[in-house]
Amino acid sequence: MKTLNLWGTLLLALCLTQYNNAQTYGPDCNEKTSIAKAYVPYLNNLTTALKKEIIQDLAACVASGDTEAAAISYTITLEIATTATQIAQALTFLEETANAGSIDAQQRLGLYYKTTTGSIDLDKSLHYFKLAAAQNDEFSKYAVGYFKLKGLAGENQNYTSALQSFATSTHPMARHWEGICNFWGYGLPENKEKGRQILKANKIINSQELFKFIDSNAHTLFIHRRWREDRKIQDLDYINQFSPDLNNVTLADFFTNRSDFSGTLLEYDWSGQKVNRARIINASTNTRFTDKPLLSLGDRNNRINIEGDLLNNTFTTINSYPSTFKLLYPDYLDSNQREQLSKYDVSKITFNLIQSTLDPTKKALVGKVEGTIDAYNEPIPALYVILKNDDLLSRNATALVQNSPAILENQITKPIITKVSPNPFKELFTVHYGIIQKEKIQLKVFNTLGNLVRTTKVLIKEKGMHSQSFEGSDLPTGIYAVHLVIDGLLQNRFTLIKE
Repeated sequence: MKTLNLWGTLLLALCLTQYNNAQTYGPDCNEKTSIAKAYVPYLNNLTTALKKEIIQDLAACVASGDTEAAAISYTITLEIATTATQIAQALTFLEETANAGSIDAQQRLGLYYKTTTGSIDLDKSLHYFKLAAAQNDEFSKYAVGYFKLKGLAGENQNYTSALQSFATSTHPMARHWEGICNFWGYGLPENKEKGRQILKANKIINSQELFKFIDSNAHTLFIHRRWREDRKIQDLDYINQFSPDLNNVTLADFFTNRSDFSGTLLEYDWSGQKVNRARIINASTNTRFTDKPLLSLGDRNNRINIEGDLLNNTFTTINSYPSTFKLLYPDYLDSNQREQLSKYDVSKITFNLIQSTLDPTKKALVGKVEGTIDAYNEPIPALYVILKNDDLLSRNATALVQNSPAILENQITKPIITKVSPNPFKELFTVHYGIIQKEKIQLKVFNTLGNLVRTTKVLIKEKGMHSQSFEGSDLPTGIYAVHLVIDGLLQNRFTLIKE
């Protein structure tokens, strides 16, 4: 048994003893509420009968207007509700208690709307976490930082802001993510030793499992040596040209007969600026074993077979086959949930057929993978597959879209950066972009730490294709992100490389 579970069992036994004693001696509401509150983290271990008994015991306190007792009572009521009506009633009572200022109710609703399958509402979750954080709830302060770190519920993704939130919280999950940010260099200079020490000292299972993983040096396999040495520049050139608005390939052409590809799986961090994983893969397409198109891709350690439906350039998965990638690194809430928490569930892949700007004889199918981390109820980070077969793609490249202003102006449906040239750059680089109506725009260039290194003033531009050049000779070698901003809101981003 894990240490965490052992302590939970001991605490539960202690609570049961306290509860029985409390009933015997008739405690006041403060004592009843304190004892009942200790049960909340372990509700899954309680019988329905005991849950009902706790609710009944708190009833008088709730009736007297004790908001803390009400928060606990309605939380447990929500746990045992079996019908939609019961759930709706429990939520109504819990929300009224939260709006009356109960930190417990606010935190519980934040968790409920973040984690409850069928009731996920990240906007509501963040709303209640912010209410509780404003009252100095340690877990909620961490949770607000988590939403900022991943850019959830409309929050602007910002590592620096997330780290500031973590620094205000004493909750161990705040330390956990500080360790991750230090180790992988999210929002601050990469410091692997500091990250290791933070995780090692943080005695929760998430940090301990992750520490064991990175201490085994398994993380060094994230970026394949052959990709770094031979494929990096070419693959990033392909991804820089990808646009979800371009529909220039008919996937059915590759499924009539078996098609084989070599390629790469690229996973970015939550900012979309830094490659976290680069795996050399192979892939094949066919309809031989099923009446639905089947896409098989991966390497010997992580291979998936995806059955799906085709519509032009989009492959939408169905449930006949597991369609999951392994999570970047192990990070478990509970040892019994290890498999559940270690997968990205793929829902759709949108492909472009792209011609290399570095070598016009080279083409690739570039697919943007969409899906969820089901156990976290949130979207996966930016994930791409790059599939290559020069002979096959040349024969099927009848509709290849060139990045010419005349063509793109008729095709764009939202503000977009179409390309940056040259890319990689040494001195001057030019950003090409399009907008669908007259707008106030800015172009901003950030380094991998999220620091602004170049920007334009606010420019008023008419509908159509435009370009803006920047001098970059003094910028350090590395990866940068260009942001297209309209009225202060990020609309599109593009990766470029300084040689």
